[in-house]
Amino acid sequence: MQKKYLQSQFETQQYKNQANLVYMGTVVLGFILSIFTFFYIGSIFISSVNLVGSIVSLLSIYLNKSGKYAFSSLLYLGYITFSTTVHTIVFGLTAGFQYYFFNLSGLIMFTNWSKSQKLMGAIIQGVLFISLFFYSINSTPLIELNYSLTI
Repeated sequence: MQKKYLQSQFETQQYKNQANLVYMGTVVLGFILSIFTFFYIGSIFISSVNLVGSIVSLLSIYLNKSGKYAFSSLLYLGYITFSTTVHTIVFGLTAGFQYYFFNLSGLIMFTNWSKSQKLMGAIIQGVLFISLFFYSINSTPLIELNYSLTI
């Protein structure tokens, strides 16, 4: 009996730590560094979307530490989905933000949601990816990036 309890505690702690690493990585690498990049290219709107994303990621860490794992991952994945959708609409397909949907689908599979909730989340990601793809190939991006400094 105690072995099962200890195993459950270990798995819960492991899930919590791994989720916090993902959330913190998003705060540091995904948002804070990109806030300055998007501000530099003149997109205050996208910078503010990323700033709100940092706040949502920090809130997800707090909720995760409070034991609200499912809500924490729903909030995080929902906002990253929103952010990815906005980035794809604003920058188009050439910036590559649409590929975040593949990563998000993978993250959904590692949540502690029920199987039907995971399936629904993956379906939503797939529908958004396909919809944004067709939208983006039929319209010009709101901001066209200059690739003159790339290698």
